[in-house]
Amino acid sequence: MRFEQLLADISAKLLSSNLDQINESIPLALEQISEFMGSDVSTFLQSDPDTGILRHTHQWVAPEMNYDLDFTAQDFDLQNSAPWVAKELPKGEPIVISCLHDFPEEAAEERSICQNTGIKSVLWVPVSIDGQMVACIVLNTLRREVDWPVDPVQRLTLLGEIFANALRRGQTELALNNQLGFERMLAMVSATFATLPSDEIDASINGALRTIGEFMAVDRVTVGQFSDDKSTFRITHMWTAAGIPQDDLVFGIVLSEYLLWFTKRMLSGRRLVFRSIDELPRHAVNEREYIARTGINSSAIVPLTIDDSVIGMFAFDTVRSQTRWSETVSRRLQLASEVIANALKSKQMERQLRTAYDEIKSLKERLEAENIYLRREVELERPHEGILGHSEAIKSVLGEVEQVAETEASVLISGETGTGKEFIARAIHKQSRREKNTLVKVNCAALPASLIEAELFGREKGAYTGALSKQVGRFELAHGSTIFLDEISELPFELQPKLLRVLQEGEFERLGSSKTVKVDVRVIAATNQDLAKAVREGRFREDLYYRLNVFPIEVPPLRDRRGDIPLLVWAFVQVYCENIGKKIDVIHKSTMEGLQAYDWPGNIRELRNVIERAMILSIDNVLRVDFPRQSEELETTNLTLQKMEKRHIEGVLEQSGWRISGKQGAAQRLGLKPTTLRSRMEKLGIRRPTP
Repeated sequence: MRFEQLLADISAKLLSSNLDQINESIPLALEQISEFMGSDVSTFLQSDPDTGILRHTHQWVAPEMNYDLDFTAQDFDLQNSAPWVAKELPKGEPIVISCLHDFPEEAAEERSICQNTGIKSVLWVPVSIDGQMVACIVLNTLRREVDWPVDPVQRLTLLGEIFANALRRGQTELALNNQLGFERMLAMVSATFATLPSDEIDASINGALRTIGEFMAVDRVTVGQFSDDKSTFRITHMWTAAGIPQDDLVFGIVLSEYLLWFTKRMLSGRRLVFRSIDELPRHAVNEREYIARTGINSSAIVPLTIDDSVIGMFAFDTVRSQTRWSETVSRRLQLASEVIANALKSKQMERQLRTAYDEIKSLKERLEAENIYLRREVELERPHEGILGHSEAIKSVLGEVEQVAETEASVLISGETGTGKEFIARAIHKQSRREKNTLVKVNCAALPASLIEAELFGREKGAYTGALSKQVGRFELAHGSTIFLDEISELPFELQPKLLRVLQEGEFERLGSSKTVKVDVRVIAATNQDLAKAVREGRFREDLYYRLNVFPIEVPPLRDRRGDIPLLVWAFVQVYCENIGKKIDVIHKSTMEGLQAYDWPGNIRELRNVIERAMILSIDNVLRVDFPRQSEELETTNLTLQKMEKRHIEGVLEQSGWRISGKQGAAQRLGLKPTTLRSRMEKLGIRRPTP
């Protein structure tokens, strides 16, 4: 009755207790049972459901005993330490040993253990629930042998069931509370990432790792990510508990080939859980060495996945102790990894959107700049685009054009003013692999030295006084195409190193910016000066000269290709017939011979201007050309078309006595209607002088 009352009191006390109270009550209950049974040491062991190994979870030792063997929280492998007991316990009956002679012969190991530890009597009481052994109560005597009473021994099974059920209930409640707490914590962490901009996500991930790590009571939480090609692996985020050093080693970039076994496991989407380094396979030599260097004892690692693609890993590590990772912990780690993966995905998507926006903005700026550039080119473009001629001199040049066009070599076109160097540059571009893109032209002599750098390389808003907006430079505009630098000899000396860098490295910085711009541009330069002489005189960099002069082309002057003059003359005539509205059918032989005999110091440009002037002055279908003296010729070539027209009309009016209409009037002589002539006179500001 006293024993039954004892069991009832213990059961009542455990029935309404939480897990902490249960863990405090069990040693007290063991003390009461030990006093009743006459034992000096009593232990409660629980069986691991996965391995079957018994773990000492609760113990009581008589105060007067000098007993150093504290087995609490230690594992006890029956199969290796007590094989006979391991075989007998699952039968469900208590093992009663009142003295060591009660051990059968096959229990030699158990007898030896008792002798070595001073145990006189021992009692093993298995506890089974639903036919499976879940725990065991062990009573030992050290001072004397005890004849264990039969009825209380049998009733100890009930006590074990009370312990086991109370612990199971308490652990279930604790697990439920932990699960609810974990889910609340994870929901809070997830909500933190919901509205964060991408530049704040990294800091928030580190904060989340701390929250999760402290909840899970681990020493270190890390996030590692693979490079896009999976060739390298790098720790990108980390939290460590107080007192745990953050070894810089773990932040280093590790080649995936070095940790090949780990990489394959992660990329296959499988978790990696180990209690100690010994649980890793022997062939994972590099992984074992890496883990030993980083001080990890136990680890649980899950792959980080975005859109079914593994981008990295999420790991819990213990450094100060070894940890047995339960399936519950692994599931929680999986949930946490999904939260971190979603945060990284948000960062990745926002970064991609920003990149796409920047690319669209850049393309828009380039397109706008290109459209403006093309409009200007259309306005400024001269009417004739072709390269005409059948002379050996021009054929040789065109042959060189064909040779170099399909390469990426820099070309330096030299020749006198007006020989058509720009047309040669266009021909090279049109026959190159870049011909689908716009040829970008820059006249280095036409821009002030203070503006040419911004024109070539661009500027940021506020780069200098008056820079009210961002400007895309010609080199950036010519990305993927060809840039033609005319009059390269006029490029300021201080800008020549920057041009050399573009030629060699394909990069530069806009004015007012430290950001390097990468471009893929082919350079064609032209000059009417002797660049080699400029190099000798120190006006042009020698290294830039050799970099530009990879493939030199010399354009011949018009006087060296006189046979092409008739072809060029008729081409200009046809163009100006359409523009001016006159028709020329005849060019006298003497006129053509005179054109071929002239030296043309201004080359094709001078010829074009002379033909244009002759077309304006012609009063019928015959082209007549006056060959001015050199001084007159220079003066005329400097006149605009409007001034030349005004001078010609004033001359005809003076010859006709300022009579506009009628026979031999100025209108008849000019081949115009009187109303048209009066309109031209008003537009040009022509008035009859007063006597």
